[in-house]
Amino acid sequence: TPLGLRGYFNPAVIPRSDGSITLLARHVDQAAEYDQPDIGSLVEIKLKHDGTQYQVLEKNQIWEPNDTPNALLEDVRALNDPKGEDKRVFLGATVVMDHKVVDKDGHTNIKKAPYGAIAILDDETQIPGAPKRFRSCLELGVGKNMTPLDMKGNFLFREEGENGDHNFILSIIHFDQAMDTVKKIGELDFTKHMKGSDWGRWRIGTTTVLPTDDSIQTLVLHGINAEPTDKNSYGVYFKYAFGLVCLER
Repeated sequence: TPLGLRGYFNPAVIPRSDGSITLLARHVDQAAEYDQPDIGSLVEIKLKHDGTQYQVLEKNQIWEPNDTPNALLEDVRALNDPKGEDKRVFLGATVVMDHKVVDKDGHTNIKKAPYGAIAILDDETQIPGAPKRFRSCLELGVGKNMTPLDMKGNFLFREEGENGDHNFILSIIHFDQAMDTVKKIGELDFTKHMKGSDWGRWRIGTTTVLPTDDSIQTLVLHGINAEPTDKNSYGVYFKYAFGLVCLER
């Protein structure tokens, strides 16, 4: 990799007021076994453009699994406006925790399950302490890909079923920071748009929202297909592809 960032995944991109860029990325040395969460640290990576290309200024590990052994932090998404008057940084993330599942025979099993998490930073100087500011949103149930939608406390969230399945619906969540409450206020239903499509047959997920103007935003999705293969031990090959959706207010 040109920047020497092999092993870093799913970075949240935070443009800063001095023209530099901060990435909040997961660093994973080795992929987990099938159906298990990848385990890795969260690293703050500062980049600066030298007129020709981006250079890595520094890398700082700001969270590791031993910091919160019962909750794994992953897949941070970010939204901010470094040139605006509102200096806050809105963060969404997934936190993986133990989850009780009762099978058809009435037996209780403990398995890892994802939940949404939210943090709102006062400004970019608080980025190194971001992991300690995340609020887990257990009341929303199992799901992931908590993604800031705007700078008014609205987020996108992909709910999941007990078996990790889901439909093509993204929930719109509002976080009231003063009251410390989260609630579902709407949803985006892609079901009719996905009918007959070869894209994202297994799952979809959010990656980021790109603000364009006051009336339109671009939502970047990833679609995943699960295809049979004999090239690995669990017989499934996961194929990712991006998709774009224009959201009108």
